Amino acid sequence: MSVQGSTQFRSATGGPIARPWRSTLIKIGILGAAGIAPSAVIQPARRRNDVVVAAVASRNAGVAGEYAAAHGTPRHLGDYHSSLADQEIELVYVALPQSEHARWSIAAVHPTWG
Repeated sequence: MSVQGSTQFRSATGGPIARPWRSTLIKIGILGAAGIAPSAVIQPARRRNDVVVAAVASRNAGVAGEYAAAHGTPRHLGDYHSSLADQEIELVYVALPQSEHARWSIAAVHPTWG
């Protein structure tokens, strides 16, 4: 995705994000609609011009949609595997219970293992 003229992703001030040294943003996908994600990744990402939270995934599509709308995330997915299979997502933040961290971190690197 070329950033020049893009209106899909916007900075915290509402203006388009531009990075002359790179033609694409690093797109983050969040696994889980947890309360930690806004302070851990969503708000910090808004303060940068080289990353964007592109999607949030939850086991429940309705929950993911509400979470995405509440936090200005452009897309939501109704399961974690969809997020890991999404070719646009380059980095995954695992906002799941600690007991699920290893499983989904490994699945992010080896999708067939999840």
